[in-house]
Amino acid sequence: MTRRTATETKPALDYRRVAWDDLRPHPANPKNGDTDAIAESVRTSGVYRPIIVANDGTILAGHHLWHALGELGHTEVDIVRLTVAPDSMEARRILIADNRTADLGVYDPGVLLDNLRTLDESVGLIG
Repeated sequence: MTRRTATETKPALDYRRVAWDDLRPHPANPKNGDTDAIAESVRTSGVYRPIIVANDGTILAGHHLWHALGELGHTEVDIVRLTVAPDSMEARRILIADNRTADLGVYDPGVLLDNLRTLDESVGLIG
């Protein structure tokens, strides 16, 4: 695998809509997510990001969104298909990095509180 420098042109992302059952979870996904909370978010706010998959439809990022969409009866999902094999080191790096980088983030309590205060009854905190 070659590494790209920041100045190199990267190929456009391959966005598409596919059947929900064309995808499958990566067997090495180490994260257990709260699909009930994700399903509630989807019911309230809709879907606002794609699921990231390997070249064969194996999920690399978005496992729990995919599960929640299935529970909600969605038959199609938006994806970004990467040109990596699901058993490659690059795929595993993406799988781990997506989970771990989310864990490392922290909230600014003041900004969070300001955001929460702006939500009125029409929006609320559910989802």
